[in-house]
Amino acid sequence: MLYQPLEHWSEREFMDCGVEDLREAKSISKMADKLLATPENSFSSSVGNSLRKAAWRIFSKEEVDISYGHYRQSSLRCSSESMVLVHQDTTDLNFGGHLASEGLGDLGGSTGKPILGLCVHSALVTTEAGIPLGLISQKIWAPTVGSKEKKVIPHLPIEEKESYRWLEALQDISHRLKDVSKVIVVSDRESDFYEYIDATRGRNVELLFRVHHLRRRVYANGEKIALGQVSFSSLSEIDVFLPKSKTREARKARLTIS
Repeated sequence: MLYQPLEHWSEREFMDCGVEDLREAKSISKMADKLLATPENSFSSSVGNSLRKAAWRIFSKEEVDISYGHYRQSSLRCSSESMVLVHQDTTDLNFGGHLASEGLGDLGGSTGKPILGLCVHSALVTTEAGIPLGLISQKIWAPTVGSKEKKVIPHLPIEEKESYRWLEALQDISHRLKDVSKVIVVSDRESDFYEYIDATRGRNVELLFRVHHLRRRVYANGEKIALGQVSFSSLSEIDVFLPKSKTREARKARLTIS
């Protein structure tokens, strides 16, 4: 693949962003250059007073979407690849310390007190070697943990559940990477649910995810048994390091790929 030089990268990424005129697109491009040059600074100190005011004017409009241009460039970078990997996952952004913020949701937590923040579900494309090619889908929302009773949630349509983000990203992947010969979407065990596995996707799109429901019954060798009881042949084994958490000590685990 031929990678374009970094010079003028921001103009390419934002030339098709959803703004009213070209001047706003140029302002966003300049902001990106400034932020890249000083990533350790706050937004205001990085971009300066005039661009900060331009940012306020641009992003105060609800209909503005600056992502489209980047998605298009990501698709172009993928077009010369015979196979790409798309890594799907959700990140919590904790803004609990920002007391003047508005529009935040409840991230939940074990303390019983609301943790204010946002959720970001991203689909990042890389080459087989792990070189990033860009985002191909991203959704940001304010979560509503605790606003619905647990007994009600399972009966809601999938479109009204937060897990619908997996299907929305899969739709974006199928549409924006339709010209790539093979696309493998990688995700963790949170994506192991029926609607995601059964969702319509492009013929070039395959799913690779960590199994969560081992008690699911499947057909193997002519009989219906629990997935956890199926004997798989091992393709390879690798060691992965698991850092310390609240519930376990740091350790090395052996991962079997079947």
